[in-house]
Amino acid sequence: MLGACPAIAALAAGCFSDRGVAIEVDVAATGATSVELFLGKAACDSEDRAAGIACTTIAPPDGTTPLDGSIWFRDAAAPYAAAVGGGKAAFQLRADKPTTLPIVIAVGFAADATAAGKHPVATATLHDLAIPVSGARVVTTALTAASPVVLQPGDTRNLSEDRVMVWRKQSPVSSCVVVEHWNHGQHQRDFVVPEGDPDCDDVVAPECNPAAWHGTNAVGGAVFRPDCFRRDQACVLGELGCSDDVPGKTTTCVAARQEVCVPDMFCGGACNRFDEPCLRTLTASDTIPRIECTVPALAGVITLCSADHAAAIDLGDKFAGGECGVQPLLSSLTLEGFSTSASFGGAEMALGSPQKPCSFDLQWKSGQRTAASDTDFGLIELATKQGALLIPLVLHFVPGVCGTVPFSCVINGPAGDPLWSCAP
Repeated sequence: MLGACPAIAALAAGCFSDRGVAIEVDVAATGATSVELFLGKAACDSEDRAAGIACTTIAPPDGTTPLDGSIWFRDAAAPYAAAVGGGKAAFQLRADKPTTLPIVIAVGFAADATAAGKHPVATATLHDLAIPVSGARVVTTALTAASPVVLQPGDTRNLSEDRVMVWRKQSPVSSCVVVEHWNHGQHQRDFVVPEGDPDCDDVVAPECNPAAWHGTNAVGGAVFRPDCFRRDQACVLGELGCSDDVPGKTTTCVAARQEVCVPDMFCGGACNRFDEPCLRTLTASDTIPRIECTVPALAGVITLCSADHAAAIDLGDKFAGGECGVQPLLSSLTLEGFSTSASFGGAEMALGSPQKPCSFDLQWKSGQRTAASDTDFGLIELATKQGALLIPLVLHFVPGVCGTVPFSCVINGPAGDPLWSCAP
């Protein structure tokens, strides 16, 4: 899709055609002898599991320090590099159809007497770079001197400077870049990385942590996969420990990076992992704290009652001295993903906004229930200061009782379950 001209002199010699965009990079007084472009074609999306990262952080070498920032996937693995001539480097980008690159990072490298050959000394960032098809344009930018990224920064309260780090991978040959713009202690950080290996560590997929250079799943950035339950002060979600450099997972259950509390019986051994059939059986017992709802429905075509299709859920006594001020979320027992609504056998249920200290509505929004069973199970997620708690939800659909049996929800199960200790 894209091509590069080696130097600005080549433009006059005809390297730049009558279409596309020419980027002229002035290295100014930075001492750069070559320039490399990192073209960000798409933003990392946490809903897209292709890269296997949460799109929040990447831990560059040393692999233990996650850095937050905007993560962009580069357009191709191969680097686009040009030598500096006359104080400038030039590139030509062409596309088969009109294209806008959300971010382009130019990095200037200075010659290095060490075996490394060169090191980054300057950067420039372009946003929303349009590449025309039928016409041509020239874009100019100037490099700004940049210091190395510091993985364990000290006092940054008054820091105002640019920082950059580039690290390389071998198979296929590519590289990752992170650029920081500091302004009086506030930073903006951007990564441009290959989608197939976002941490550029050459570890063959599937990695334990594709967002940390030779990392472990204890470092941020990886998509959390609930593999097991672990009892700390309460029963919490965990995952089996692993490392990029050790094949397979260990038998040690590592707690999630955020405390995600679940009913204590989930740690009782009956279900050693987040297995839906097992948890359905467990949740149906009286030993589990749960929100249990009676849901009236029309007979025949089992759908919502027009005059009674919502019920209040009040957890105020569980949040004594606090509140659940963040929108509660809903999921099936598969834990595939939480949202404000979820389908239960075709019945689309939704949660309303919370009221202080902690009450909200459960509403049957739409849909016809087609599942054979009259009972269904889910989870409600409530945010806490340390993470979240997951409360089992049991829905008892009762056909043919519209106007006689109200839609209602109650809190059942042991009141002293350690789950509730996570609530304040």
